[in-house]
Amino acid sequence: MMQERQFKASISLHKAITSFLEAGYLVFNNVSEQGSIDIIIVNPYNGDPTYVDVKTASPRSLDKRKKYGNYCGGKLKPKQKELGVKLFLVNKERAWFTNTDGIKSIKTNEKGELI
Repeated sequence: MMQERQFKASISLHKAITSFLEAGYLVFNNVSEQGSIDIIIVNPYNGDPTYVDVKTASPRSLDKRKKYGNYCGGKLKPKQKELGVKLFLVNKERAWFTNTDGIKSIKTNEKGELI
């Protein structure tokens, strides 16, 4: 039986996939349970791939993000950094990439195309 944490992780992964599909990306899912990359997204306009690790953001971690810069223990591992994996956080209200410059939400124009 799955633990509650696994349920939340599965829900977050599916929310991330849905967010990317709605933004017009091509999405490729990892077929193994463990790995450095959860999904690969491809921009359909220029073909650029992005390797993504999806994490569930907890309310507590969101309150402390400015102070600690760390969400729900969501740090990339050295191998992920080497591969160029991007950290993507999901909570009940939104989904966004994290990076050293701050937070970048998925944004689309009125046609639903990625901005």
